[in-house]
Amino acid sequence: MTLVLRGDKERLKELANRARKYGLDVILFDEERLEIRKIELAVPCNSEYPPELWSLPDHLRKTALTLYKLGEATAEEIAEITGRVRAVESDHLNQIYRKGLCEKERRGRKVFYIVKKE
Repeated sequence: MTLVLRGDKERLKELANRARKYGLDVILFDEERLEIRKIELAVPCNSEYPPELWSLPDHLRKTALTLYKLGEATAEEIAEITGRVRAVESDHLNQIYRKGLCEKERRGRKVFYIVKKE
């Protein structure tokens, strides 16, 4: 999928930054035109991540990959990296937990999600 936008230079620059933030690829950026496309994720053959992650829907995969990169994190820490709000990441992390892809542990008022060691 490719999106082509035309308009004010400053507005296009803002949209390009926003597109990068959400994992989209900016193909062409100049003074008048901006092309954005969705990045297709290929499943790496020798991936360090479990194969179950690659079958997750996009919204959960982004959260799960971030968690796997960190090892353990709170919803707030994941939200800072993904650019989404904490409540959304909390919901996504709970879905990942229910699928058995991570563990969770309460420490005081915070809940830490931890990558399962196999």
